[in-house]
Amino acid sequence: MTDRKALHQLIEALPDAQLVAAENSLTYLQEEENRRVLARLAGELPLHGYDHDFYTWTQEQAAALRARRIHDLDIEHLAEEVEALGKRDRRAVESYLEVILLHWLKWVYQSGRRRPSWRTSVRNARSRLARILEDSESLRQAASERLVMIYRRARHGAAEETGLPLATFPEVCPWPVEQVLDEDWWPDGSV
Repeated sequence: MTDRKALHQLIEALPDAQLVAAENSLTYLQEEENRRVLARLAGELPLHGYDHDFYTWTQEQAAALRARRIHDLDIEHLAEEVEALGKRDRRAVESYLEVILLHWLKWVYQSGRRRPSWRTSVRNARSRLARILEDSESLRQAASERLVMIYRRARHGAAEETGLPLATFPEVCPWPVEQVLDEDWWPDGSV
């Protein structure tokens, strides 16, 4: 357990009346973990661990969570996967924003070479972005905070794709995040 020191500090802070119950719970959890390890080693439990069969592991973990069988949870790997889900959504938001900004830069600065596919790419990115953001206000805030960095990448991408000098494109994003997210807004006023 990586938080063993924190756990001991919590136990030490408990009133005497609760110490026995806490010690009994810890003993039970340790005995249960030892039983599972021994059963696995003895071949009594299948090797459906995180590294062996990820899908089965996810189903077992979901069942243990729903049944509140804390002793059956793979806490470290669950924590890693939950963090990875959040990072995945954050990267997706950034990627969709970058696609929108890249196509807008090409749209504005290469107006003679506009392609219908650019508009389609922007619509698709906005649609996917909206689905993610409707479930996460904090990711909406992160999009606003990271727009400068995302725009910088889109600006470089636009220079590479168009062959135009980087200086052609504004150094600072000309569109506030509200416009980028507004499905009815387009840089030249058309939709």
